[in-house]
Amino acid sequence: MAAQDVDRQTGSITVTGKTPAGFPNQFDIEPVWTINKVIEDMVKRFEAEGKLEKGDYNLVLVQPDGTTTQLVGSQKVSEYKIDNGDELDLIVGEPQKDG
Repeated sequence: MAAQDVDRQTGSITVTGKTPAGFPNQFDIEPVWTINKVIEDMVKRFEAEGKLEKGDYNLVLVQPDGTTTQLVGSQKVSEYKIDNGDELDLIVGEPQKDG
């Protein structure tokens, strides 16, 4: 089965997550999770390891050529072409403002 034929709705995906300072860790994420859930899990683990300060964070998918795609928090992992071995980087987020 070719990689592009993989069903993105089931089975965990192992990715490398990084803090804004570049500290890496491996994470198993599920296609049905929202990006906000991925951010929450990554932040909790990096905070517990003392590698991340409390704050607001967003997530980007790092392409092989170094370009990034910002991921929308309410979208599901399955809505992006995230595969085993991909890199997801936390970036400092802007707090949402009313009006």
